[in-house]
Amino acid sequence: MTFCLKRHKELQTEEYEMEIVTPMFLGGAEEVNRRIRSASLKGMLRFWWRAVYGPSFPSISEMKAEEDKIFGSTEYKSKVDIHVLSSNDLRTGKGLPQHNIPGGRTEVFRYLRFGASNDNNYLKPGSKFKLRVRCSSEKYLDQVKLSLHCMCNFGGLGSKSRNGFGCIDCPELSIEFKPSSNAPQEYTAFSKKSMLFKDKEQDSWEKALGRIGQFYVEARKSIKPTEDRKYIAKPLPQKGITNERYAKPYFLHVNKLESGKFQGQVLFLPSDRGQKNREAEEYEKVLNSVNEYFAKKMREATL
Repeated sequence: MTFCLKRHKELQTEEYEMEIVTPMFLGGAEEVNRRIRSASLKGMLRFWWRAVYGPSFPSISEMKAEEDKIFGSTEYKSKVDIHVLSSNDLRTGKGLPQHNIPGGRTEVFRYLRFGASNDNNYLKPGSKFKLRVRCSSEKYLDQVKLSLHCMCNFGGLGSKSRNGFGCIDCPELSIEFKPSSNAPQEYTAFSKKSMLFKDKEQDSWEKALGRIGQFYVEARKSIKPTEDRKYIAKPLPQKGITNERYAKPYFLHVNKLESGKFQGQVLFLPSDRGQKNREAEEYEKVLNSVNEYFAKKMREATL
């Protein structure tokens, strides 16, 4: 077997120290899965790469071709290698604290984690791991780094990451990011209609996630008629609502600040379903209503 030393010398390599900020739910057969899989990380990076770079392509097929060229497919070998180097500091937890909505019966964390794999077991906030990224060129490394930056600043890893779980902090990845000013795409991506709402700083991740989770629950429950909730999340089956599901355009997230405090935020990334009918009007009406609610509770920040 021939070992190509030149190929490995030319790889662009960087390593990052990552810290889990909010409970991370990972699937698997074990009661508590302590492994952060490279495949899961790469899958999430593909999502954020599309969200950032997708609007610059004239068609979805051209975007998909470039994505496959970078991250791999049945036709292309991946130009990116993602590897978790150290996971010795990954600690597990069981059972979440409670954050009840005042005057109501809803417990926020239970609501947000509903349907999560191993929903009573998770990787604890404060756990750390080291990540190595290797790319075949500096161009691809820059794109992967920006995708990783967005995952750490707007999303998360594991089940229910859009609901604020699995948030990750990586101070080394502080990159200036100017999102796309294009019109919304057929898929979830940054656009001229993207919005970011930031809450007040809190002393703990529990308070930060609890508050934005409460705002989300209240905004969703304020939508009438009930079937219109499909526009921001999966309808409740017990209500007998079986309409088509829309991709959730909201990303709840908690950032760990340099001060040691925590700040909750909600990112709005709408998509364009290509419809020009009454349902499209209702879709936009519901989203505008939810955004107005978030604007009253938090401040709108510049993306």
